[in-house]
Amino acid sequence: MSCWVGCPREGCDGDLRIRVGGTPGTPNVWYLPNGDPGYPGDPPEVWVEEVLEASCGHEFSDAELEALADDEWEILAEHLADALEAAEDRYWEDRFEAWRDQQRGIV
Repeated sequence: MSCWVGCPREGCDGDLRIRVGGTPGTPNVWYLPNGDPGYPGDPPEVWVEEVLEASCGHEFSDAELEALADDEWEILAEHLADALEAAEDRYWEDRFEAWRDQQRGIV
C-alpha cells in the first residue's frame, strides 16, 4: 500500500509517496477455553518499506524511514487499516459473487 506524507526534513514543504507495510496486531485473550488466564495481544505494527516518490528530491536513509514511521505512526496505521478493510471487503464480495454465480448455474 502506498500513501502520501509530508517530508520529515526541517524546513521542507515537499511530499513523499511511500510504500507502507504492517500487521494489524491481535486482540487480547482474557481467558482460555479451559478457564486459565489468557495472554496479551500483539500491537499493530507499521513500517515504511521505501520512498516511491519525493517531490522535494531528497533521499532517505533507513534510519530516517524508521523515524518517519515512528512520527507518522497514527496516519500510516489508519491508511493501512483502511487498505486492509478494503481488501477484506473485496475478498468477501468476490466470494459472494462466486457463490451467487454458482447458485444461478453460471459457473
